[in-house]
Amino acid sequence: MNNSIYFNSVYFDAEWGLHHLVRRIIGAVYSGLVSLARHFTKILDFVITPQQVVLENTWTGYATSTTVTVAVDISSSANSYVTVGASINSSAGVTATCTLNGVNVPSLAGGSTVRSCYLFGIIPATTGSQNVVVTLSGSTTCRVIVNQLSGVNQTTPTLATNSTSADSTSVTTSAALTTSLFGLIVDVISNESGTISANDGQTTVTVDGDIRGGYKIPTATTDSPSYSSSSSSPMRISAASFNPA
Repeated sequence: MNNSIYFNSVYFDAEWGLHHLVRRIIGAVYSGLVSLARHFTKILDFVITPQQVVLENTWTGYATSTTVTVAVDISSSANSYVTVGASINSSAGVTATCTLNGVNVPSLAGGSTVRSCYLFGIIPATTGSQNVVVTLSGSTTCRVIVNQLSGVNQTTPTLATNSTSADSTSVTTSAALTTSLFGLIVDVISNESGTISANDGQTTVTVDGDIRGGYKIPTATTDSPSYSSSSSSPMRISAASFNPA
């Protein structure tokens, strides 16, 4: 699929156009000499760009507790969708749930083996000021990234989701995600030690001084978000590919 649908220069002949229009509307038959060469005048070039998933807003928060609350202000964007990434400072075993304005936000991808790391997502029911609350099964430090997207398919928001972990590594790469060139990939990362950097062209998001996730517009029909750590340690990445409206 191309990034846009391009229409070449549009040419118009007034006499031919009028006869063609009349024939289309009332079924008249043009009896002119259609084989004669005509002179055309260029009017314009134009490009039609399909709907694109767009990141509208990002909020972050962190706490060392069993809950992390992030205040958000959901704007009235078309085909809106909210993602919540929870990067949990636990080697294993701590699970997470999430609510937006008191409504449960389903888990898209995540796990609590090796490292605890979750990505949640929901179509918001209302706009305006509200709270995202991530609740943990045990008290630990948790860094949260909340994104509001627009242009997301409201029937089938995700094309693919995945959560991948490695026990001791300097690079963690998600399994391949099916993507749309007009979609968006959102991910969240948790590591035990070292400084994180992105390998896949993501725009990264920092929470409390640490890179905890990112997002990117896909450049192919599949993509595998990847991060590196300055030290070999347990890591987990949770990611989702979003479907354009």
